[in-house]
Amino acid sequence: MNQKSVSEKEVGIISFLSKTQPFPSILKQRYSDFIVNEIDENRKVVYLTNKNYEEEETEKPTKSTNLEGFKQIKEIFSEEISQKFEEFLKNLQNSKKIKIQNSKKFFQFPEIESKETRKRVHEIIRDNFENLISKTDDKNSIITQEKTGNIRYWPSNRPVYLKFVLYKENQELNGAISLISRLTRIGPKIFSYAGIKDKRGITTQNITAFKVEAQKLEKINSRLRKIQLGNFEYIDNPINLGQLWGNRFIICLRDIKGNDEEIIEATNSLKNKGFINYFGLQRFGSSSIPTHKIGIALIQKDWKKAVELILENRPNDTPDITQARDYYFKEKNPAKAFNAFPKSFIAERSVLANLKKQKDNFKNAIFGITRNLRMLYGHSLQSYLFNWMTTTRIQQNQDEILEGDLVLIDSNPYIVKKEDIESKKFSIEDVVLPIPGEYSIFPQNQEVLKTIEEKLSKENITMDQFKEASKELLLTGDYRNIIQIPQNVQFEIVYYSEPDELLLKENIESLDIDLSQKVLKSNTDSFEDNQKKLKGLILQFDLKSSDYATMCIREITKMDTSTEIQTKLARNSKKRILEENENEKEKEKEN
Repeated sequence: MNQKSVSEKEVGIISFLSKTQPFPSILKQRYSDFIVNEIDENRKVVYLTNKNYEEEETEKPTKSTNLEGFKQIKEIFSEEISQKFEEFLKNLQNSKKIKIQNSKKFFQFPEIESKETRKRVHEIIRDNFENLISKTDDKNSIITQEKTGNIRYWPSNRPVYLKFVLYKENQELNGAISLISRLTRIGPKIFSYAGIKDKRGITTQNITAFKVEAQKLEKINSRLRKIQLGNFEYIDNPINLGQLWGNRFIICLRDIKGNDEEIIEATNSLKNKGFINYFGLQRFGSSSIPTHKIGIALIQKDWKKAVELILENRPNDTPDITQARDYYFKEKNPAKAFNAFPKSFIAERSVLANLKKQKDNFKNAIFGITRNLRMLYGHSLQSYLFNWMTTTRIQQNQDEILEGDLVLIDSNPYIVKKEDIESKKFSIEDVVLPIPGEYSIFPQNQEVLKTIEEKLSKENITMDQFKEASKELLLTGDYRNIIQIPQNVQFEIVYYSEPDELLLKENIESLDIDLSQKVLKSNTDSFEDNQKKLKGLILQFDLKSSDYATMCIREITKMDTSTEIQTKLARNSKKRILEENENEKEKEKEN
């Protein structure tokens, strides 16, 4: 049988920190088993607590009267100009009431040489006459006219960014923003965020939007399904990618095969010793062709191979997608293949869009892919190399720091010396390894150096090629701890009867409370009390933004985190429970 997804071993995810007993369990059987709340830069956990917007006094426009505006116009120009301007406004109002034909729609002030004075006139109009807009013409004269329906007033004392909380269930972030954009008729590029959350789960995070009124978003809540918006406030600056501390996870593991003592021991080990900080399988894509393989082709500048890897058949493709790929490989028809792929296949359609114009120009085809997606392939390769180096270092000694290890001092890499070990200046938790790139410094640990050299040699790439590719793929490099200890770890062992039974209270996204209050109390009784057949574990923990919750869970269960394995476990679990239920019914009939 063909492999349907990348395996952990293939990308260097091999070792464990603890020696606790493995216990099989199912991750993400329900999407509500995986809950993520963003933690902002100030270490505040993001919750949706209020879906209504109440404008505060400090946010309300502080408009002076028209009289004040006319007075200021008079001070800058003259009483005559002020009177003419007032007459223009009266005529504008009268033209609306009695529909006067050919009434004057704009007013032109005299020429103003001073830039500062022109700026002041614009401010007077904006702050005193909210139905008007103004602009400067090529003769330094200010022209003002009535706003059209597309121009909205924005109070001068209101910050220009609206921050709000986005709560979503089993939705892609980009899909949720596209829907909000469509319902509000606001361009999707107006929105920004700190990071992309999982689709299969319940996630809550901060979003910012430039000059969008809170009421506009508040109104669409009733039209949204499995998406809600709230906690509206105006701020001065947008949220950008990476501007977060991390995430709080609440994860339900189902159908656990292990006794309570083993589960508690494994969870306490995680709490005290942490987990190996591997890049998780999400980093390498969900298909049988891992994204780091495409990254290798890009670094080698083997454009044709990169194109073929992107378009190659996958075992888990649906028949229509297989047909689309065959149009390219068997019929040599890029245009036909392009039309056959759904719009969601962004990489495939991007390369084919260029190939149908220039059939053999593979380089142009690759550069037709967005830069962010090309960077993803390069970053996947960096993650692959980091994982293998980490496995080597952990297998050497997972408890103690070694001479030649790499640590960070004030964000700068430092090679550990013998005297540092003797003085116990550093611990294993301080050890970092490079995410290889143009400016990387490597440890003086010979085993780790041997691993990186072997992997580079095996894939037929060099560090010089990394440097050459750095500009296009942003392979500058970074450093990452090899061990991470999660914070605020809490857990509950639960018992239940049905495979898909709800284990957590609904609407917990709005509750900043202890984990024990979120677990349905009917599930905390023992097997003996309720004759419940299934055991689960509910975990809560906080991780920094670049850490993977799946790798944290893997340390406890000692189970493979691939989608293929987890799907098989869930399917077998349901099948086993159905068979057990049938057997019980048969026994009851016999009795």
